Amino acid sequence: MGEQPHQDACGDEVLECIAQPPESRFLLTDILQQSGKTVLVSLVGAGGKTSTLYWLAKALSQQKLRVLVTTTTAMSCTMPDWLQTRVQYAHSVEVFMAGQGQKLQASDAPGLLALFSGVDQAVNKVKGYSPAEIDRLKALNVFDVILVEADGARGLQIKAAEAHEPQLPLSSDYVIGLTGFSVFADVIHPEQVHRWPLFCERFGVAAGQRLDDAFFSRYLTDPFGLFKAAPAQAQKHWVLNACPQADKQTLARVKSLAMTHPWLKGVWLTQMQEADPFLYAWLRSSHH
Repeated sequence: MGEQPHQDACGDEVLECIAQPPESRFLLTDILQQSGKTVLVSLVGAGGKTSTLYWLAKALSQQKLRVLVTTTTAMSCTMPDWLQTRVQYAHSVEVFMAGQGQKLQASDAPGLLALFSGVDQAVNKVKGYSPAEIDRLKALNVFDVILVEADGARGLQIKAAEAHEPQLPLSSDYVIGLTGFSVFADVIHPEQVHRWPLFCERFGVAAGQRLDDAFFSRYLTDPFGLFKAAPAQAQKHWVLNACPQADKQTLARVKSLAMTHPWLKGVWLTQMQEADPFLYAWLRSSHH
C-alpha cells in the first residue's frame, strides 16, 4: 500500500505526491476505466522503455484484457519467456487482420500477443510497423490495449532525437517518456547519451556537466526534446527510471518540475526491473 498522498493545488487540478504508489496507479486504473475502444500507449526516450513496456504488458494481461505488444522501430529478439511464446509475425497489419486478427476480432477472449513484421537477424532485432499502420490497427478495435515501443536509444540513458524520431502513432492516448535517473542525479558523460554530438549541439551541454532543472524543463518542452511530436490529446507521463533511492533534494527537484509542467499527468521515480518498481509518483487529478 502507498503512503497517504501529499497534495498541492495546481490550477483546476491537484498534484498528489505518493511514496510507494500502488502499481494500479501506473496507468492500470485509468486504462481499466476506459471501455469499448482500444487504448494506445506509446513509449519514447531512453533508459527503460522496454522494461516498462514488459511491465505494462504483464500487468494489463493479468487484468484479463486483450493486450498487443509491438514497435514502430525495432526491439531486441531477446524477450521474457512469458512473452516469447506469444510472438507472431505478419508482413503488414492487413495480413494480420486477414488471418489471426479476424479470429481475435470475433472473440472476446482475453490474451497477450506480441506482433512484429519480421526479424533483422544481423542485429538480432524484431521489426515493427509504421505509425500509420498502428493507427489503422487501433481503429479496428481488436485489442483493449496496444503497447508500442516508438523510439530507439541503444540502451542508453538519454537521447537527442533525429528528424525521423520518434515514430509516434498519431492516435496515441498515452505517451510515456523515459529518462535514466543517473543523468538526473549526477554529471553527464558521453557514453550515457544516444547521439552525443547532436545532444550537445541542441541543448548546449558539455561532458562532466550536471544537468540542472532548467535543462530538464527545456528537455521536457523543447520541440526536439523528450515529448517531441507527442499528440496533443495524449496524456504524458515522465518516468525517471533506475532510481535506487531518492533523497530530499531529489524529491524537491522532481516535485518542482512536476508543478512547473502541469501538462504532465504523472512523474515517476522507478526501478522497472525490480519486484517493487515504483518509488514515488506525482500524479495530477481533477478536483472532485
